[in-house]
Amino acid sequence: MTGTIVVKPATPPQPVPATLIDPLVLLDGRFQCTVSNLVPGKTYIVEASTNLMNWTAISTNVAASSVESYVDDGAAAFRRRCYRSVHLP
Repeated sequence: MTGTIVVKPATPPQPVPATLIDPLVLLDGRFQCTVSNLVPGKTYIVEASTNLMNWTAISTNVAASSVESYVDDGAAAFRRRCYRSVHLP
């Protein structure tokens, strides 16, 4: 019997995307949430959109831990606003 072994370079594991959990609109109209799955020491940008096509960076942070709170003080000025967190390479 004969066989062939093919060795390929290892692919690095993909980071788990940051996740926004526990969303809450505060009584004064501000938006609050928890951002989880962060990698401490890595930079993350919180972005907001009113149409899911055009995103605006509203906060840039270096994660101090794997879970952090975020409050959007400008949320009351918008009827509807969507959020996401983007990890910088």
